Amino acid sequence: MYKPSQSLLWWLAFSPLFYTSFDDLRTKTLDIRIPLIVTLIFFLIQQNPYNFFLSFLTFAIFLAFSLITREKIIAQGDAYVFLPLSLFVGHEWILGTLYLSLLLGIVLSTIEKVFTKQEEHAFAPFFVLGSMIIASNFHTTAFALGATLSMIPSALLLLWIAKKKN
Repeated sequence: MYKPSQSLLWWLAFSPLFYTSFDDLRTKTLDIRIPLIVTLIFFLIQQNPYNFFLSFLTFAIFLAFSLITREKIIAQGDAYVFLPLSLFVGHEWILGTLYLSLLLGIVLSTIEKVFTKQEEHAFAPFFVLGSMIIASNFHTTAFALGATLSMIPSALLLLWIAKKKN
């Protein structure tokens, strides 16, 4: 799980995942190598085999759900993004992250639908946003608020770019 003493290391490792998940908004594709590399980095930081096992178990459940539903509800890329995020928040907060991500996804995809008129929405950015809020909110409320507010302009910019492409 994220520890404030390793803050810079965690957030530097987190940034490629942040980029690739928000790029998913624009391209509707996700390079699975980045989440796998970030998972390895998070494991090397954390060195907890138990959390690593639980993260892979969560990943397997998500991937199976994606395959069973033929990616109608959750895509395979979302499962790959949630793999390092479950290491980031720890097994104690996986359900809280899912719940918060779902709430954020419903609200922000409704706003996205108004701007872009799209029926299909990327869910990976909401996983990332939810996990960042969960991990940082319990350590510093101001940081969580700042991280959330700093992501809004980039999310709106990506929505604007997506709108221009259509």
